[in-house]
Amino acid sequence: MIRLVGILFLSTYSIWTISCPLQDITFITEEYPPHSYIEKNVLKGIVVDILIAASTSVNCKVERSEIRVLPWARGYKRVLSEKNVVLFGMSKTLERENLFTWVGPIMEVNNSLIARKDSKLNVTNVADLHNLRIGVVRDDIGERVIVNLGIPKSGVYIASYPQNLAKMLAQRRIHVWSYDDIVGYWVLDNLGYNSKDFEVVYVVSKTKTHFAFNKQSNPEAVKLLQKGVDIIKGKSKDGIYSPLDIIIKKYL
Repeated sequence: MIRLVGILFLSTYSIWTISCPLQDITFITEEYPPHSYIEKNVLKGIVVDILIAASTSVNCKVERSEIRVLPWARGYKRVLSEKNVVLFGMSKTLERENLFTWVGPIMEVNNSLIARKDSKLNVTNVADLHNLRIGVVRDDIGERVIVNLGIPKSGVYIASYPQNLAKMLAQRRIHVWSYDDIVGYWVLDNLGYNSKDFEVVYVVSKTKTHFAFNKQSNPEAVKLLQKGVDIIKGKSKDGIYSPLDIIIKKYL
């Protein structure tokens, strides 16, 4: 009887794990408000809510408490080297395209150059950037687009945290900050600066964010999450907004 119970338990457990492959995936994000951030010990944000909604829609819910929050550079190294690891939301670029297995897209973001308004910078083309000191977050898309433009390394300051760059920009230690403008303004406001004192002087590129899986990850998990994302991108009963649209509007 004990053996029979053990067999039944193992069979039930195996069925549960097979039907919910996202349970074996390590999800990693960063402090990147309003996309992902911790408030009163609770992880929230656009991409976090999208992950939870998408996984719930396929009956394989990922819990907030199971999502790891790491600096972008550390998360990026892990998703490159460890199977069944996902880093989100990541901008899909030509340079990164073959490095990961992608689920999405989730939303479009602007990779912009933010400056103090009183600096009165006039940036109309890439040539105007060569005399500027540009702040970037290590391994962030903001760094990638600047490097791809051929900006000399001497003109680029790399930091691990966006808060450091926001402070440097406010203190005039860098001329511009290469970052998602929505997130940049959020960080500035939360550090006590007035985001209205800053402006986007140049949009370097527009990209779409995704869930980036390590290429050795369980393909069933990839398919299931893509199915969930597709479901929440579908229009609601009123035909106006999708569940994904509602999540984005909640934060923006």
